[in-house]
Amino acid sequence: MTADPRARAREILEPHQGGSIGSLLAFIRSIRASSYHDLGAENAVSLSREVFDESLNAVRRRNYTKLPELFAELSVVMEDHLASAVRYFHLQPLIEQAGGATRKRALLKAQQLTEHADTPELANRGVHTIWAIGYLPPNTIEFLESFLVDQIDKEDYYNATTSVLELLTSAHALDRRAARRYYFRLKSGRQSVNGHLARVIANLDLVKELDVLTRSYDQDPENWNAIFAVFELAKKHKAVAHLVLPWYLGVRDGNGLRFESNGLRAFDDRRLVDSIFTRFIDLDQSTAFDGSIRAHASFLMDCNQPNQLKAFESIGVPRSAMEALREICTSDTGSLGKFSTIEDLEKERVWDVVLRLGLPMAKEWAVESLVRELHGSSAPQMAEAIALIGADSLARIYDVNGDNGRFVLFTCEHLACRADEPFLLALLRAEGRGPTIVNSAVQQYANALARASFVTGRSDLLLDYIESGVETWRKGACAFGFRRSSRKETSPVLWDRARRIAVDPSVDDLTMGELILACAEHGGQRRGRSWISDLRPESLTGRMNVFLAEVISGAKRDGQEILAAIRDSLHELRGSQPDSRIPTIALAVAYRKGFISGQSVADILRLPKTNHGQFVFSSRGLGLDPIVGRALWDFALRWNGSNSSNPALLEGAARFDPSRLNADLLKRATKWAPNAQIGLINSIEWHGPFSKEGKVRRIVDLCLGADRKTQWHGLFIASQLSKEQMAQFVRGWLAGDEKRVRAALEAGIWLDAATWTHCVRVARRHPEGVLREYLSVLAEIREEGVLARKYLAVVSASNDFLQSYRYIQALRRLGNELTLRSLERIRATDVVRGELISELTDVIEKRLAGARTTQFRDSRLPRERD
Repeated sequence: MTADPRARAREILEPHQGGSIGSLLAFIRSIRASSYHDLGAENAVSLSREVFDESLNAVRRRNYTKLPELFAELSVVMEDHLASAVRYFHLQPLIEQAGGATRKRALLKAQQLTEHADTPELANRGVHTIWAIGYLPPNTIEFLESFLVDQIDKEDYYNATTSVLELLTSAHALDRRAARRYYFRLKSGRQSVNGHLARVIANLDLVKELDVLTRSYDQDPENWNAIFAVFELAKKHKAVAHLVLPWYLGVRDGNGLRFESNGLRAFDDRRLVDSIFTRFIDLDQSTAFDGSIRAHASFLMDCNQPNQLKAFESIGVPRSAMEALREICTSDTGSLGKFSTIEDLEKERVWDVVLRLGLPMAKEWAVESLVRELHGSSAPQMAEAIALIGADSLARIYDVNGDNGRFVLFTCEHLACRADEPFLLALLRAEGRGPTIVNSAVQQYANALARASFVTGRSDLLLDYIESGVETWRKGACAFGFRRSSRKETSPVLWDRARRIAVDPSVDDLTMGELILACAEHGGQRRGRSWISDLRPESLTGRMNVFLAEVISGAKRDGQEILAAIRDSLHELRGSQPDSRIPTIALAVAYRKGFISGQSVADILRLPKTNHGQFVFSSRGLGLDPIVGRALWDFALRWNGSNSSNPALLEGAARFDPSRLNADLLKRATKWAPNAQIGLINSIEWHGPFSKEGKVRRIVDLCLGADRKTQWHGLFIASQLSKEQMAQFVRGWLAGDEKRVRAALEAGIWLDAATWTHCVRVARRHPEGVLREYLSVLAEIREEGVLARKYLAVVSASNDFLQSYRYIQALRRLGNELTLRSLERIRATDVVRGELISELTDVIEKRLAGARTTQFRDSRLPRERD
């Protein structure tokens, strides 16, 4: 027999693949009584998944004849055998593929199956099928309530009737008083309830039934609905949360490691944090790497409610626990490079907790950890922590004698923003073999030198190392660092040194180019004009750098001469030689300084080797030149279409010529790729020649009904432009079809409380089950956004990153698109927090990319037509 569960499952299913749903149904019925039990639990799960996949394939082949029966059989199989793995609502993809008409027929047949069922089991199948279909039009609601009234007093129908009541109350389809009466009739004579009635308690907000929920879970720990209902009541009522928390902590003390994320969100109480932390520090340190510490650390990191975060400020850590934490935080896990071991994961999670506690000794521990283990996969996290919390004695991290094994480039860039002079010296002396270092690593090293020399004000040290005869790659890195860090230098002696090094015949082109550009940009125009033009480098790169320096310094002003040099440079580009970045920068600089006209720029932009993206970047701040805009629009429309996108080029074209953002372009953009459409939406927001109302109208026209990614982004942007106008749109969409209602919900989460409350009132009673479930997802996003706004205010007002680090950690998990907007504004005005904001922005963007993909997939609506 095949050992692999899925392989064994495929063997069993193979004779039935590609056939009709009828043959698949016969197979499902046969395995329910035999193969599931013979296969064992793991194989049974795999077989069910294979059956489900094949069922989906059958539906995709438009094999709809026996779809209702398939729903019923699969719901029973999944409910009976796989309650903890594959539940009946996973049939939703089948429904999405089936389309509207088939779905309605399936719903009608499911009602008939329920109504004419001879046994409670058949009735249960019918109800589960209605659950799976998820659509509750008025006639189905009427049928279900009638079924509930007829069977409510029959004990054999307890599962079916409680399931019906849960379904109806989750859709708010019953009068509240009637629903309560049904609940108490079903609960009559019972000390505990099943999962369906537990959900009913939460749906009806029956706070007085709290003891029923706790008793039900105590009697049956597999009754997850009971504990989830407790969480829902706790979130709604602070008094309930305060009352029931001791019970929850008692349950979890006797139930291993499990703390549900819903529970951590429901109890905004420091007692929860104290309890988890006590368990965390009481764990046997001899088994630190068995996963238990990592699990409890993750629970602590999920405590992101306001009172929970405040609790970390005053937690007392016993001395013995402090020593144990230090041992893990400074341990050498033995890993090399980017691949993490179990020990690395444990160490990283414990470090998260230490930083969340704000322990002062974290500064010393972080340095000690990097001194012991600079190559490990946790090294970037340590460097980031040092950079943000401001640890001292950074020079200890590097061996000043140049031990080659102690130099890891990817940590330097983080550490450099907290550099002191000894650290800069250690960084310069650290060993590293240039030919073996990839270009990106050399660039990170150069960035680190730039930041460290700027922070310490010792740009002269970089010139010392260039003159000392170090390797060519290190000279180039030092020259790059000097150019980036010397913008505040005023010493004539320093600039004279830079000039002497640049004109030295033995210096390489890269070093020369960086130094002359530094002199041209920051060393004063007089020096720039007096000596740059005398340089005669042999390489194309060197000549282009000299030319760019002449334009920057003003030594070359004649427009025709500049244009001729740019054309010659572009013409000389071949194969592996430098790209057109440098001459394109010269083009942008000459245009900015007024040396050349817009028409001349447009002529150059139409040449095939011009770097249009570099021109857009280098010409930021310029705009309103239709001649330049037309040239950029030609390429923007070429590079943005159904299979390609270049949002930056669109933005640049719109900046120079916003008149092209017209109705014809919007009509054309309806067939573009999502990223191209998003670029156009951004261009309308930033450069559209319209009023706010006009921008909103055009963005809505473009994004409504487009790809989900485009629609989400467009509705967010429109909501930020005019909340009042979007509120009017939302109220109109709520009266439309399912897609309009979904759009209303996605816009409503960014609007005022009154508009969102109206959205909730409509969506929770909507016939479409996907929308009712989606409502809870969006409500959570809105709640997280409110918390993120408060936490960002704390971080912005604090100068002690160690004490505010717990709020930074919370922002990483809670921040949304609105948070990113706020971070952009802070980064533009706050130089001190620039490094922190950049890192935080990157983390939130990466998390949101995955979260939104999942969100859009799970909220797909069924097809409108078969």
